[in-house]
Amino acid sequence: MVAEPPAQGPESPPAKGGLTGVVAKGGPQRRCLVTAQVLPRDDMLRFVIGPDQQVVPDVDGTLPGRGYWLVCDRGVLDKAVRKRLFSRAARQPVQCPSDLADRAAGLLRARCLGLIGMARRAGQLVAGFDKAREALHRQRVGTAGKPAVMVAASDGADGGRSALAGLAPHLPVVDRFSAAELGRVLGRARTVHMVIADGRLAQRLLTKTACFDKLRGLDGGTFGADPAD
Repeated sequence: MVAEPPAQGPESPPAKGGLTGVVAKGGPQRRCLVTAQVLPRDDMLRFVIGPDQQVVPDVDGTLPGRGYWLVCDRGVLDKAVRKRLFSRAARQPVQCPSDLADRAAGLLRARCLGLIGMARRAGQLVAGFDKAREALHRQRVGTAGKPAVMVAASDGADGGRSALAGLAPHLPVVDRFSAAELGRVLGRARTVHMVIADGRLAQRLLTKTACFDKLRGLDGGTFGADPAD
């Protein structure tokens, strides 16, 4: 592990986008193949070379083989593809799909939804406006565990979200997924409001969502009509 990350240079611009509430973490660090930045591995994207010599995104960091790490930034990933840096690092020809950034973003999206599902199965999630409001109110009066993340459907109206945010104005909000996507996680048609309790799953969701934002260049969700939970 490198004690002092190298200073950012012309090829390592500050990351764009991301969520407030994601704090700096310790633990294992990795060096970016493109920028040479050294960051906690949870804040980076891992890639491996598959049996067919194709570059594969490994958003969970669990696939076998040597890992090649990049900061979560679409421009960085596109540069790695364009300049064939994976082949150079692997010291052999590899196949790098031109839509690698989109593939990684799709896997990150699925992973975020999977983490929400894990929080539900672990009993760390409440869904629906009334239950979310109750959870946030209990936290305000100190009678329950600390909620860590609010989840709001991207196609829900901001009236309900604003009402919940007023109970916990400093709580980070994940608003990247539609009510239908969130509903499928819970086995429902639609879900608009969720609250996830403080813990490892909540922090991993924040980290993965921040990475998804940076890879896709998203600044936040949009809100339309507020469907019922």
